Amino acid sequence: MVDEDARPRASRCGVGACAREGTARCVQGAFVDDCRPGAPAARDATCDGVDDDCDGQVDEDAAPQPITCGVGLCRAAGERACVAGAWLDRCAPRAPLGDDGTCDGRDDDCDGVADDRDLDGDGALEPDCGGDDCDDQSAVAYPGS
Repeated sequence: MVDEDARPRASRCGVGACAREGTARCVQGAFVDDCRPGAPAARDATCDGVDDDCDGQVDEDAAPQPITCGVGLCRAAGERACVAGAWLDRCAPRAPLGDDGTCDGRDDDCDGVADDRDLDGDGALEPDCGGDDCDDQSAVAYPGS
């Protein structure tokens, strides 16, 4: 009997999501492998850490997406990128310019409200910033007091 000592061997084929296991057996003096790789996806656009299209590259079609972060004058552009199978936001808001003391219609302190200057903390804005606090130096002087 020829090749009676040849034992079946485990085999692997395909890459990424197409990787499969099989067995190589000796048939009429030659090893025949029954391993068949899986079918690849058309694209690898999901950010999942898997080579879905079986080309040896992981998540290469998962395109970065534009994002923004921060509010007011601190708002900045960034991107959401696929890194090691997970979406990662890359965005750094700008630093605040200071307080909203200029009444310029901009959110200088990046709190989401433009010209919210209230120097005495009584909750009423001074008139030049669109409020009705007649004395923004005194917390006891406010509309209705």
